[in-house]
Amino acid sequence: MTERPTRPRTFAVLAAVLALVTAPGAAGARTADPLVGRWDTTVSSPGKPPTRVVIEFRADYRVDITGQVSIGGQPAYTGAGTWRRTSTGTVAFDVTHPLPAPDGSLLGTARSHQEGTTSPDRFSTTGEAYVDQPDGTTTGPYPAAMTGTPTRR
Repeated sequence: MTERPTRPRTFAVLAAVLALVTAPGAAGARTADPLVGRWDTTVSSPGKPPTRVVIEFRADYRVDITGQVSIGGQPAYTGAGTWRRTSTGTVAFDVTHPLPAPDGSLLGTARSHQEGTTSPDRFSTTGEAYVDQPDGTTTGPYPAAMTGTPTRR
C-alpha cells in the first residue's frame, strides 16, 4: 500500500481556509454602519434660532461636532463625544463643546444627550442640554433637537 503525503494537502487546506476567513465580505466581517460619516445638521431649541453644525460619526464610536462657521471662516466651536446604536435604526450620542457668547467670551461648556432614529439619508434626535458655567454652576436641562443629512462618506 502506498502512503500519500499529507503535509502538502494539510497546508493547502489551511491556506484555503485562511483565504476564506480573511477575504472581504467573509462571514463575520464588519459591515460599515450607514451613520458613519459627516452630516449637515440643524440644532433646534425652543426660543432660539436654529443653528447649523457638522457632526461626524466615526467608525470607532466617537463623534465630532463643529459649530457654525463665522464670517472669518472659523467654526464657532469644536467638540466631541461618543455614540452608540441602541437598536436597528436608532442611535444615542453625547457631545460636549464650548459655548461661546456673540462677543467671543465663554458662556460655559454645553453637554448634550440625544436619542433618535436614523436612516441612510437622515437622522432625527431629541434630548437635553446642560451648560456648565465658568463659575461652577450648571444650568438646564434645555430641550434640544437635531436633524441631519449626510454630506460625504
